[in-house]
Formats: sequence, structure tokens, C-alpha cells
Amino acid sequence: MTANSVVASTGLNAPAAHFYDSVTVNVTGLRSPTPSLQELLALSSVEAPYGRLPQSVLGRDDILTVLARTVDDPHIHVLSGMGGVGKTTVALSAAELAKKAGAEVFWIQGGSAAAVTDGMQQAALRAGAPAEHVAHAWEKGGRPAADLVWRQLAELDRPWLLVFDDADDLDALSCPGAALADGTGWVRPPVGMSRGVLVTTRDGNERSWGDQIAIYHRLEVLELEFAGQILQERAPAAGDTASAKALADRLGSLPLALHLAGTYLAMAHGDPLAEAQTFATYSDVLDDSLLFLDDATEGVHGDLRNEEDRARRTIAGTWELSLSLLERQGTEHARSLLQLLSCFAPTAPLPKTLLIPPSIAALPMWPANLPPSNQNGHGRSSQVWPHRGQHGFDGTRLPDPPTRGRGLRCPPPH
Repeated sequence: MTANSVVASTGLNAPAAHFYDSVTVNVTGLRSPTPSLQELLALSSVEAPYGRLPQSVLGRDDILTVLARTVDDPHIHVLSGMGGVGKTTVALSAAELAKKAGAEVFWIQGGSAAAVTDGMQQAALRAGAPAEHVAHAWEKGGRPAADLVWRQLAELDRPWLLVFDDADDLDALSCPGAALADGTGWVRPPVGMSRGVLVTTRDGNERSWGDQIAIYHRLEVLELEFAGQILQERAPAAGDTASAKALADRLGSLPLALHLAGTYLAMAHGDPLAEAQTFATYSDVLDDSLLFLDDATEGVHGDLRNEEDRARRTIAGTWELSLSLLERQGTEHARSLLQLLSCFAPTAPLPKTLLIPPSIAALPMWPANLPPSNQNGHGRSSQVWPHRGQHGFDGTRLPDPPTRGRGLRCPPPH
């Protein structure tokens, strides 16, 4: 079967086409000189992770209104802000609205050049490029591959939205010989029937984009009223509006911290093992944490930390309380497992063998006196799934950093 006949039989050009029967492929060596469509589609995904969206996105109506008006807008829209401020949530909400309006959404992980390259390959295929053309263009790489996918997007006969999420290293969005501001790399101004091109990043340097191709939006923390509402939605039994606002203020109205605190209080409701079950007691426990003792020096020297450092410390405190609750509830492996997971890139797939108890026990970071299996008699390792919010926030009371080596990519100390 030829690549062209595969395109015809799968309905690639149909809106919202889904391909669930993907073939497992060895990325380092495809099975034939010209890989099939299914083989290429099996390499990665450009589906937006809508499951991360909360039931309601509060306090972001203004920016979502702006992003909804990107039809015929010739600019890239860049959402910038510190970690945990909710950039991905805003982008997901915009993507969901575009999808409901009939647009096809291409969601590209922007965390590395490899992830961007793989994601744009998928976008080219789903936009209708023949598999053999894509394979040949990606063999050359760089500008030829970027040119191909943007030609396909320009000719696409249906509305589309392109999102690059977590593009903190903007170099990953450019190609050799094409500066970001040139608009000739992976990220370019909208063309054809586009409903927008959206980038989320922590990089606050507007000059990287030049003066012509991008509109910059700086995302700030939530207003206190909306921050309190988020806590009450997540933990309605934890207290009244005033105490919710007080805790939200203590957490700096940072969306990720609000999510973690609200989730903790929802889990802690009615649990006698929990350190806090109300907004007020959660704030008290947070203030008593060893992670916040240096806050006492503010009255003498002033707070010398920048906004990002304060946010990092706040999130570290909320993580510490959540891990302590899991330990009290019997999930004693959570802390060590999260330490292990933090040694890997936040968007990299992890091998299943990593969760086999003997493999975990052999790692130098695992405590020698803690067998890597739960106490339910079934001999299965405890399941604690990674979340992108855990990665990169130092300061939690985790085991000592692991010895570097054995192929692990451990984040450097901050």
C-alpha cells in the first residue's frame, strides 16, 4: 500500500480525524525507507490536553476575549508569565473555545527543539501533507521542514489554531538560519483560515519577537476575588468567603498554588490525619513550615526575593503539605517517587520499567530502609502520577539529591 492510498483510506483531510490504530515504531529506525502515514502518526501527538482544564476558568475573561478575536489577525499572540500563573490553562481554554467553533487545534509541546520538530511533523500530516513528502522534508530538517508544514497550513480548507505550549527556550521555535523575529522558523504569523497562533512562555523578553510579528500579553496573578472563588470551588467545606480570600492572599493568588491548596483541602475533609481541614488552619500550618522561616527576616531586611522566587517558595510549601498528607494516609512512597521523577525532563515519556519495584530499589536515591512496594499484600508499587507542576520547584523536604549518572537528567540546584 502506498503512502497516498493510506491518506485516502484514513480520511486525513476530514475535520477532527482521529487515529487510534497507530503502529508502534522504533524511532531510531523506521521499518522502510519511506515510512507509512500510520508510522509517522505513531511518533507523537498534537492533541490538546483538555482534561487539565478546571470546571471554570475564573478571572481570565479579558485575555480570552482578546484571543477569541484573532480571526484575520496577522500576529502571533505570546502569553508570558512566571511559572504557575496559568498560561497553559488560558491557552487550553482558548483552544477549547476554538474547537467548539469548528477549528482544528494543533497543540505543540514547546519544551525542546525535538518536541517542536515532532509536533510540527504531526501538524503537517494532519493538514494533509503526503507521508513521503513529510519524511523527505524531515530528513533535511530545519527550514525545508518548516516551509512544508506552513504551506500545508496555508492551503488547509478548514479553520485551525496552532498552540506552542511551555516554550520557555525560544530558540526551540526557530530554525537554523532563521531568527525568531524573522517569522520564517517553526513559529510564523497566521496564514490561510487560521484562527490564531499562540505561544506560552516564561521568557519575558519582548525584543526576541521584534516589532512586527507578535503581540505580547503578560499574564499576572489572579485578582483576590477570583482567587478566593477558586479555593471555595475546590474545597467548599473548608470555610467561608473571607477565610478563602485570606488564604488566597497568603498564596499570592497564584493559580498553581491555589490548585494545590484546594486539592489538599478537598482530600483532607473529614480525615483526622490531615494537618489542616480549613482555609484558616491551612494558612497557619503553611506559616509554621520550615520552608518559610526566612520570611521572618523581611521585617529587618525587607523581602529581597523577586516575584518568581516568592512563587517558587509558596508552591514548595503547598507541595510539602500535600506530601505529608499522603504519607499520613499510607502512601509512603510518594516523596521518594517524586524525587525520582524530578530527575527527568517534564514532558519526556518514562519507561514502564522505571516503576518495577526492583528497578526503583536499585537507584541510589531510594532510601535503603524503604522497600519499594506498598503494604496491601499485592506487591505492586504505589502509583503516584507525575504532574508538570512538580517539576523544577526546589525547597520541598525530599530525599538528598541523587548521584548524577546512570542516564538520569537531574535538574541543577537553584
